[in-house]
Amino acid sequence: MQFDRLLCPIDFSETSARAFDHAVALARWYDSRVTVIHVPALLLAPVPGEGDPLPITRNELAQRLEDFVAPARTAGVTIETGLRDGDPVREILREAEDGAANLVVMGTHGRSGFERLVLGSVAEKILRKAKCPVLTIPPGERSDAPAVQAGFKAILCATDFSPAAASALDAALRLAQEADATLTILHVVEAHFGDVAEAGASYLENLEQAARVRLASAVPAGARTWCTVVERVERGRARHVIVQVAEECEAGVIVMGAHGSHALDRLIFGSTTHRVIHEAGRPVLTLPSSAA
Repeated sequence: MQFDRLLCPIDFSETSARAFDHAVALARWYDSRVTVIHVPALLLAPVPGEGDPLPITRNELAQRLEDFVAPARTAGVTIETGLRDGDPVREILREAEDGAANLVVMGTHGRSGFERLVLGSVAEKILRKAKCPVLTIPPGERSDAPAVQAGFKAILCATDFSPAAASALDAALRLAQEADATLTILHVVEAHFGDVAEAGASYLENLEQAARVRLASAVPAGARTWCTVVERVERGRARHVIVQVAEECEAGVIVMGAHGSHALDRLIFGSTTHRVIHEAGRPVLTLPSSAA
């Protein structure tokens, strides 16, 4: 993967700090530069010992941003910072496009209940609209550099054979090669039009067999020489099975397409992807079909 231009939007929350730490660890791995931006909704800061906020100047906010990135910059990572005004989603997408970012790294929740709602909504919209891959970091995820790099030693790639899933598989294979990792490729068979009794067990078994053939053919012949590839076909609700398999194989990162193969899935931002990001409790790398 060419993750040499990373974008990390932050809100100074613990989760965005963890996202920044992941961005820094990846920057060291790929010798990349990181652009860190903050889009302030309100220039307010809490009053010490009280609940009411006080106005914070733009200069103070810029200094806070510089202080935020200072340790990583001192350690030798190339970091650019900036404040952006306006709608957070629009500004993040604009920065990603103008800066030719090839990876956005962001947390999935903010600080307070309201900010968790807002940042969750921002992350969801970025995932739906971004033209480059997005790595989402959940709350509580370990963020020291060894943990981040170790996380790429076990990778789960969930595929539904859509164009975005093809991009995800390509990215997962490259990551597995670079990290000398074990890559588990998973396809989940779902009976969208009825349960096993309605659809017929033999029909679902045929779907599973066809999926195994497609999985085998999707992996380049040479890939198995430089990483361990495990192919799995399971039956059930995709989001539940993906989370369960991620636990079983102790995946450090889940790689998925940002949009699924079904019209409804594409309409609701890729409902499976959305659910996995919120339920898996581990980093999820999503790729649009254009990232192939």
